Amino acid sequence: MSLLAPFRCLVALAALGSVAAGGPQLSGCSRRGTDAPPTAAPDRGTPAAPPSVADAVAPAPDLPGVSSAEAVAGDAPGTPPAAPGSPPGSAADPAGAPAAAPEIAFPEPGTGRFGRSSVPEAASPDQIVLNELHLMWLALDVLETKGWNGAWGDPLPLSAGDIDPAELRRMIADEERKDRELTIPAEREELFVGEAARAEVQAEILAARVEYVAFLRERGVRAEYLDELDRVLPGDPQRMIYLADNDPQARPTATEPLVVVEATQEQDYSRLTLKVHGVDLWNGSDMCREARLLGPAPADPAALRAWHRDCRDFGLRQTVYHELTHALQRAYVNLHLAPEDRDARASWSDAGKALYTLEQACFWRWGGHDAIAAVANHAMADERQADGVSFQVLVRACGLSEAQARATWSRWFDRLSDARDLLLRIRDRFDRQWPDYPADDFGGALFEAFEGDGGARRMALKLGALPAYVGYLQPLRPEESEPFWQALREP
Repeated sequence: MSLLAPFRCLVALAALGSVAAGGPQLSGCSRRGTDAPPTAAPDRGTPAAPPSVADAVAPAPDLPGVSSAEAVAGDAPGTPPAAPGSPPGSAADPAGAPAAAPEIAFPEPGTGRFGRSSVPEAASPDQIVLNELHLMWLALDVLETKGWNGAWGDPLPLSAGDIDPAELRRMIADEERKDRELTIPAEREELFVGEAARAEVQAEILAARVEYVAFLRERGVRAEYLDELDRVLPGDPQRMIYLADNDPQARPTATEPLVVVEATQEQDYSRLTLKVHGVDLWNGSDMCREARLLGPAPADPAALRAWHRDCRDFGLRQTVYHELTHALQRAYVNLHLAPEDRDARASWSDAGKALYTLEQACFWRWGGHDAIAAVANHAMADERQADGVSFQVLVRACGLSEAQARATWSRWFDRLSDARDLLLRIRDRFDRQWPDYPADDFGGALFEAFEGDGGARRMALKLGALPAYVGYLQPLRPEESEPFWQALREP
């Protein structure tokens, strides 16, 4: 095993920047140009159609004695009704239901602050090119030509000089462009940076959490999971924090284990803190603006500022809903562990149930190494679910019309279809030619091989998060999500 392996995941997540923060943050990656990666193999088929509003907002199956509206704002929100004859406190009627949350009436499709009945026609979004995957493919081409035996742990028999110099320069320049575009421009900085922006965005983050929980109630999620979500990541500005910065080199927006002892940095892995960075919100709002999801930009300066603010808060919601899904995944694991085991770093592997196991159809072999595959597939499934669920909440809570929902899916996910197909070709290539080599270790090996070339090494570092890419590029579609919701309706 590469000596860099224990180090590679930590560094890669930091280097990954906005990509690691969640789905829309992939928009910091480049659009497809003439030097795009290979397209999908002919037998991949055409991409699935964008999901409809009906797919995204389908309520929980009817439960005896309760309507969908009552599930959102009932006397005991989140609590499935007791089955006939169930005693109080039974699994069907759990005791200790949470206090009633503020009532929320989700807007009808096409109405409300973010809903629009139609979306102005916009140019089809260019495909996003992930340079790190293209670099990986080119490196595999070189290794195949050299007759590489796929020995895991040995240095790779190549250097950055083996990659076409013009292609490498193009990719490095494109990475530098991404960093520049992540920086919030001066004319819009006041919406993201400074004390006034911090207070305004902080309030929107907490409002998004209320919306998220209301959606879970509507889907029939059990009260005990909602209670545990309140413990894992409560609606507290000390735990859901907006940093109001403008730094593309900052750590990505993410949920992190709660630090319980500052002096020693001791962490409790059963509870989380969310830290949101300004550049990630700018990135998400940029996609909203480009797709004109909230209509075209107004000419009037005051109306234009309000439009930019709404685009910010729309993109913010996808980010927050995504991260709250990670908190929900953690809450589910916690309740399927003994209390004394919940705060351990890898406690998910000992849980009696975990939501990531629902995504086995998307699992990779990862070289056939069981321990590596378990960790990698867990990371993949968490991101796949977080992107898919956040889309469903966005459609429902923001009152998106059919046109808006389709445009949102297209802008955030369909434009990654070429990258997804390339990623699956990489998987197939490893399984066919180098079946014992775990693809998620390849980035670390490339980092070592590219010594002396900082730009190439930076791209290689991103490949340490390859399992998360598998999830980002294959988001859970609404029509595939019923097993996820059903698991949360059961003890």
